[in-house]
Amino acid sequence: MFTFCSTRSTVTPSRQRLGDEEKARAREHLAEVDRRLERQIDALLRRAERLMTGLEAAGQAEAAEQVLAMAGDLERARQERDYEQARALLEALSELIYAHDDA
Repeated sequence: MFTFCSTRSTVTPSRQRLGDEEKARAREHLAEVDRRLERQIDALLRRAERLMTGLEAAGQAEAAEQVLAMAGDLERARQERDYEQARALLEALSELIYAHDDA
């Protein structure tokens, strides 16, 4: 079973300047968050592809098109590095997949 994990980072303005070491740690943290999200997107897109194949085989073309459209939106959000949109689409696509898995 696929587990959706949401990770959010909050940036708070500060009057203090960050040192080079702190900036490097912050960049590494953001890079790790990006890598984690990329892995989640990859896993969910693979699952969506399997579901689309199953839906098409079962004659549920309309449901397969819905999954395809949402997967396409997720891929576009990833390519545009719109991770806020990608997180929202991850959640929505996960729910759609689970709804069809339970059916």
